Amino acid sequence: MVTYMHNMQKITTKALICLTRKRKKTIILTTVFLVLSVTMLSGILIYHSIENALKELREQFYGCINVNAVGDENFPLTPNLASLAAEKIGADGFTGVTICYLSVENISLIPGRFTSSGEPAMYLTRLNSCRDSSLARDFTTDALSLSQGRHLAFDDKGKALISENLAEMNGLELGDRITCVVTDDLVTNAKTGLGGKYEFEIAGIYQVKQKQGSSDSRAECDILDNALYIDESTGFQIEKKIWNQSPYYANGLTLWLKDPEKLEHAMQILKDTPEFAPQYYHMESNRAEYDHSSQPMHQTEQILFIFLAAISGIGAVFLIAILSMWNYERMPEIGVLLSLGLKKKIIVLQLLLENSILFLTGFLMAVPLTLLCSLLIGNLGSIEHIALSLGDIFIAGIAVWILCGFSALLSLIRIMKKSPSEIVTTIM
Repeated sequence: MVTYMHNMQKITTKALICLTRKRKKTIILTTVFLVLSVTMLSGILIYHSIENALKELREQFYGCINVNAVGDENFPLTPNLASLAAEKIGADGFTGVTICYLSVENISLIPGRFTSSGEPAMYLTRLNSCRDSSLARDFTTDALSLSQGRHLAFDDKGKALISENLAEMNGLELGDRITCVVTDDLVTNAKTGLGGKYEFEIAGIYQVKQKQGSSDSRAECDILDNALYIDESTGFQIEKKIWNQSPYYANGLTLWLKDPEKLEHAMQILKDTPEFAPQYYHMESNRAEYDHSSQPMHQTEQILFIFLAAISGIGAVFLIAILSMWNYERMPEIGVLLSLGLKKKIIVLQLLLENSILFLTGFLMAVPLTLLCSLLIGNLGSIEHIALSLGDIFIAGIAVWILCGFSALLSLIRIMKKSPSEIVTTIM
């Protein structure tokens, strides 16, 4: 062990002396290693930025599968069937929706088509009964956003969400109560329970972000500001009492998955589930929307990979050419060392050590330079999550070092294939 350490010390000393003596070549090769290192580090930096952007897209994108009953009324979309679907695909949440139309008793609606004529329909509004209002379509498409209070949960009873404009118009706040009554309007389609009243406590207030234009030509029940979101439990009661129906989701089921990459697989699972035969249920996902949004970033990833591979290949060829030329110029030195009894592997080790020292110098210069550039790009472009971790630096260093070592070995093949006598003869 002591002998090995002594030999390594001697080889290192010789390598440093050689690099100091040939300053011009040392500077050129260090610059080459610096450029390769900056390129590799920048590639990793951009790659991670793209990965972070894709991660943010997956988190912000509302990946969902919509299921609707079609055809035969003997196959309604029941809560039990919805739970089965959610369990099968491992959904992160789901909500069923039932829409019904009732009249408001103690508040006024945003004026619409029927207000000017004073018709009873001026009090009729749409009630969206849902298991989880945060997963309702208008909220997930950003047509509406919750501004006060909370969303409706599956265990709520007698709770509702109303719009800011409706609350302001009637002087309503969180905790106040509103009453809806069953009327004989054709839209209500009530079979029984006329005159029945349902009281709701305001649990949340939402803001309408989607512009609808003038409301004069629209019925009051079609104006977003007039819509109420009510809890599932009360919605099922209304179904039972005025439609004589067992609880089911008349307006479909939405299954939510946090990771939109899972949508395609989840769709296939549902299609293979006997309970969701295609003749009774229609299913569709928004995977195509996600693919459209993520396609540019995936293409950039592929282009970046090809670019890094090309740069690595060009860099390797360039290094091999330079090192082969310089090693050939050192034939006299190699011949002298061989004539003095030095083994080929010791000479190769010294040459590799010289290149490793230059690589390390160039790489250590490349790290702060790349970090500085990343900070400037991030600040100028207002780009977040553009940074290098210690792991990234280590991986890039190992990759470039292996490339440099491989190039150095290939550049020595031509010389080391010669016998010691041939090398000595060449320099005489």
